[in-house]
This record gives sequence, structure tokens and C-alpha cells, in this order.
Amino acid sequence: MLSSTAIDVEGLTRDFGTRRALEAVSLSVAPGERVMLLGENGAGKTTLMRILACFYPPTAGHVRVGGYDVFTHSLDARAAIGYLPESVPLYEELTVRETLRFHGRIRAMSGKPLYLRILEVLEGCGLAEERHTPIRRLSRGQRVRVAVAATLLHRPQVLLLDDPFAAIDAESRAALLSILRDQCRASTLVVSTHIPDLLAPLATRAITLSHGRIANDSGAPIGTLGTTASEAEPASLSSLSPTPHDTPRGVP
Repeated sequence: MLSSTAIDVEGLTRDFGTRRALEAVSLSVAPGERVMLLGENGAGKTTLMRILACFYPPTAGHVRVGGYDVFTHSLDARAAIGYLPESVPLYEELTVRETLRFHGRIRAMSGKPLYLRILEVLEGCGLAEERHTPIRRLSRGQRVRVAVAATLLHRPQVLLLDDPFAAIDAESRAALLSILRDQCRASTLVVSTHIPDLLAPLATRAITLSHGRIANDSGAPIGTLGTTASEAEPASLSSLSPTPHDTPRGVP
């Protein structure tokens, strides 16, 4: 479906029992935008990401990705999305190449097109030398690159990455930033992060969530993202730092 917006959110509210995680969130993201989603832990970033990725239905409001409603046309919306959750779910007994083949087949890819696309993303994500390495032998940074490569296989219209820079070293962050810059040119990009300055050279827009609401939306190309973020929440954002995650687990 052709749409003038890659993501369209209108009056989005999401409740978990008596707890309200998101309230009256509205935003539009144009094709090709590179958006950073900021905010403290518990601000609603992951909940918003999961709704955009069709994992949670809205309690109220409407959400469309690639022109498709994520609730009424979930399969069509999912086809337009590449999603990386913060847990980096991978089967540890598979090799890197087997992992990409598995994800490609889930996306109904097969034969020579899948073979060639795997070679392309292995090279583009700096994983060619690790293609026969089991996931269990990879570092956290390498696992994140494998997961990003898997999300890129089907050339998604919208790429959603939930805190991919958390708990990886500086070298891995630089490598991942290069991948996002060079390999995601054709996708609309939404990345949640606790390290706003890291993505300043890449992002065209910053949206800050606070207590389930949009506290700040730059809505325009960003000069110095650190300045924009600190203006939105000067005390809290300046103190944010990556939080170590548990060892990645396989897909349930």
C-alpha cells in the first residue's frame, strides 16, 4: 500500500491492567526519516516499539505502519517492518549463516535470491568471517550485528531497533552505527536509545517520551542532538547510561 507516511500514530493509549504505559500519543514519521526515541526507563519506549511492531494491540487510538493498521491488518504491517527487540533473540546453536537463512525463510524468501541476499548482508554487516560461527561463541556486539542483519534481509520499509547500543563496547557501537548509516538508507529508522549523542550524526529527529507521553519532538533535522535532549529533560537524560542486559536467550 502506498502511503505518505511510514508511521502514523493517533491518540495511542496502552494500559496493562491498572497501569497506563502510554497515553494519547500522536506522531507521524515520513518515509526516510531517522528517528531517535529517548526517555528514561519506564517512559514507554519499549511499549511503543512493540505496538509499532504488532506485538501489542492499542488499548485506544490507531497505529498504521507502511499504511496498514497494526491491529486490523497486522500481517501486512509486519511485512513492512524489521524489528529488533532489546533482548536480541537468537538461537545459540545455529551459525550466523544458518540464522540468516532461518529468518529469510520466515519472510518467505528462498533459493538464489535468499542466498545472494545473505551474502550481501553478511558483507554489509561485517560478518562474512563469522558466517560459520555458532551464535553462542559470539560477543554481545556481534550478536547485535547478526540480529540487525536478520532484520535487513527482506529490505523492510520501516526498521525498529529497541536500544541496540546497550551493553556493547565502543568498538561495537561504532560498527553498528556504520551499519545503520550505510545499510539502512532505504528504510525509515526508529531507534530507542539511552545514548543520544551517539546517534547525533545519524538522526534527523528526536522524540522524547516521559511518563507515557511525548515530552519533546524536535520535528526537524537535528543540529546537536545532545542539546535538544538536554533541553527536553536536562537532569534525567544527562545521567542516562547503558544498562547491562542478561545473556541473550533463544526465541521462546
